[in-house]
Amino acid sequence: MIAKPLTPCVPTRFYGWCPDGRYSLSASLQNLHDCGFTAADVSLENISLLDDAWQSVLYAAASRAKALGIALPVCHLPFYMPSPDDKVAMKRFAQEQSRGIEAAALMGIPLAVIHPVARHSSRTSKQDWFAENIAYLTPLCEKAKKLGVTLAVENMASTKESEHDHLYGCRAVEIVAIAKKLGIKTCWDTGHAHTAGLAQSHEIELLGNTLALVHLHDNDGSDAHLVPLTGQIDWADVARGLSAVGYEGVLDFETKTSHLCMYDNAREQLAADTLGAARTLVRMLQTNK
Repeated sequence: MIAKPLTPCVPTRFYGWCPDGRYSLSASLQNLHDCGFTAADVSLENISLLDDAWQSVLYAAASRAKALGIALPVCHLPFYMPSPDDKVAMKRFAQEQSRGIEAAALMGIPLAVIHPVARHSSRTSKQDWFAENIAYLTPLCEKAKKLGVTLAVENMASTKESEHDHLYGCRAVEIVAIAKKLGIKTCWDTGHAHTAGLAQSHEIELLGNTLALVHLHDNDGSDAHLVPLTGQIDWADVARGLSAVGYEGVLDFETKTSHLCMYDNAREQLAADTLGAARTLVRMLQTNK
């Protein structure tokens, strides 16, 4: 049974990119505070778009969060990974992730989520995939450790090229192997797991004490990032898994908002729905045995 109070948060991209403009990071934090959130996951996927004053921008955002009383327990490093076969693009992408780690340290964020290099079994062996990830992630892990930031590797959404084509990186046993080899943590994404047809409680139990964060969102089989309890995920099963490992971290709700415009109250309503789902899931976790 979960005893410690669990804090819901959402990524700052909840108030980020919109079809008709974008909010600054500081403005996003202010809006999340106004919606009732007391913690935020800082979205760093677009850090490469900030100019040479990026450190000042992030310092100002961290100061705004402190003034508002919003905790910053986690961030998400850049994740729009190019083709792993494009060495030039991958080097540039690794540099963006490295800057994201620097940003986490600057903002005092202790945990940073990173994606593994995901490949289908039709294109590589499990052994080669594992070796590729260790080689790619090792320099980033070393930098994070030096700066006092913990990395957490996340399970991927399975795109299921065929019934017999497995995506390496979508199962708990795979990300746990990476985490244990590198001495880092794991992040479990419930929506990604559902696209792969995985039994959530079983997979979460396999993560054990490597689990540092959960991404919570719902879907109907595609990676839709819906508010929990509005799709097909068995949330009682998720609660059983989290209770079994004694999870006491934040509840990170990755609800999709990028399709919403800036000038109506749709985000505010979605925030209210997300907080409502959070209250329900917290009750499930605190009463589950």
